[in-house]
Amino acid sequence: MKQYKTLRLARMSVILALSLLAVITSLMMGNNAYANSDTVTVCITDEGSDRECDFTTLQAAVNHIHANSGINKIRILSSLPAESTETTIANVYPGRNISFICGSKSYVLSGDPTKDMIKGGSLLSQYRFEGCTFDTANRILMLQGQKFTLVNNSFNNGAVSVGQSMATHTIDSNIFNNAVLAPRYGNFNIFNNVFMNRPVGISISSGGQFNVWHNTFDSLTHGLHINHGATSVKNTIVSNTYSFITQNTGTINSSNTLVHNVKFFRQGAPGGGTDTNIFKGDPLYVDSELRIAKDSPAVGMGLVTSVTLDRDGNKRDGAPDLGAYEVQFLSGR
Repeated sequence: MKQYKTLRLARMSVILALSLLAVITSLMMGNNAYANSDTVTVCITDEGSDRECDFTTLQAAVNHIHANSGINKIRILSSLPAESTETTIANVYPGRNISFICGSKSYVLSGDPTKDMIKGGSLLSQYRFEGCTFDTANRILMLQGQKFTLVNNSFNNGAVSVGQSMATHTIDSNIFNNAVLAPRYGNFNIFNNVFMNRPVGISISSGGQFNVWHNTFDSLTHGLHINHGATSVKNTIVSNTYSFITQNTGTINSSNTLVHNVKFFRQGAPGGGTDTNIFKGDPLYVDSELRIAKDSPAVGMGLVTSVTLDRDGNKRDGAPDLGAYEVQFLSGR
């Protein structure tokens, strides 16, 4: 009988321990869940809540990834407010792939205008930022790495400086609003982006091959500042800009560009290259993200390239439109 009671007490202890573990796990998932095997999910809010979290939380998630080899994604489910701290990705964790994936572009990661928001990185690691809205920082991203993918983000009020390896980095379907893209050393595919409201849209000062295809530039002092490398510019809209190309060194070949209210197409001391098929006309923007009207002179004026989708995910046809967007027709052109 005594042995039976001892066994029952042992079973009850196990059940209580398991119950306590379940409660702790539930609390962790409710606050700052590391729910999926390869994902750190941060800044969880209840439906309808506007609770924010800070960069300390984001830094903790980065540190957790470094300490756990099977985890490589940070999913952000609510916004981060302005903070006086920075998120640093250490350079002592080579070979890691880190993805920052935001639940919606309505979620804003805000920074301190005197600091770099996310900085550091390892030359042997790969980084992806997807679906996030960043606002206000000295440099929003200041990262070195093996390979970068920036897709479907909005960068506001700061600078984006990524690269540092000769791998091919992808900058696709982003909006740079008062934010300059400053590619670091490497090869870059810069497709389907909107650059606006900034002294410079893209500033290239290090070597590599830069494919700048299907982009829209508006309300800039200089659309492209080229100081190095080889640059191919195709299927572009540039408007309300003082000088589209400011070139010191390097080679730039441009083709199929619609210009409107542009004082200089090319300015500075050319380092080599050609300009062909420069069209003039109002692009007829229809919204603040610079989509174009169906009767825009940019429609059907592009060259066929490897860029098969536009910024909205619409398919580009055999006569692609210039700029970041492909006009959608109900029944053909």
